[in-house]
Amino acid sequence: MQRILVADDDVSLRRLLVKALKKAGFQVLEAENGSAALALHRAEPADLLVLDLNMPVMDGFQVLKALRPRDEVPVLMLTAMGQEQKRVEGFKFGADDYVLKPFSAQELVARIRAILRRSYRFSELKPLRTGPFLLDRMSKQLTRNDAPVDLSPMEYHVLEVLLSHAGRLLPRLDLLDLAWPSDARPSPRTVDVTIVRLRRKITLPGDPKWITSSGSLGFCWTGAIQEVEPQTPRKAGDA
Repeated sequence: MQRILVADDDVSLRRLLVKALKKAGFQVLEAENGSAALALHRAEPADLLVLDLNMPVMDGFQVLKALRPRDEVPVLMLTAMGQEQKRVEGFKFGADDYVLKPFSAQELVARIRAILRRSYRFSELKPLRTGPFLLDRMSKQLTRNDAPVDLSPMEYHVLEVLLSHAGRLLPRLDLLDLAWPSDARPSPRTVDVTIVRLRRKITLPGDPKWITSSGSLGFCWTGAIQEVEPQTPRKAGDA
């Protein structure tokens, strides 16, 4: 069971979130301020932190600064309307997403599930091999027969999502949810444009159709996927 840590000094809101998350099947820890949240997470590591931006003792930004870069636990920030600059700063500090107050418990649960689906612990980020391709999820690089393939950040994210769900038809809305940050708010047409560009970059004459589509339903990666052990760089003097 995945563990969520909710930190907010608003007792009524915190209890509402805890109740909604437990109902959604999560184990939930709670803290009344940033300092307590940080101590609790270090004692019982959570799979995701929900941090209110404005808290006593330590605010959400201070908790993020204390976590990063050593701890890459996903963080969802709670913030009020009219704090756009603070949201931008939060992303720089390492926040994964924001929810604006007021919000529904259903929205928060949906955002958390989306973050958890697209977030991986570094220890689990093994390269993915499929056909002639190797996707290195640590360096975010794609190679074909050891030659690099130049992808834009969004092309990379879409490809990673497709490979992570190989053989499964992903609807456009699912791709938007998994590959794009929630504040980007692109249209489903953006998925089509990105797929077209991605196909052009990875397909050579004689290739199979790596990415198939099913009418208006979505897209699917057709190649078989294998996780491989990351290569350890050789040190000077090694035989």
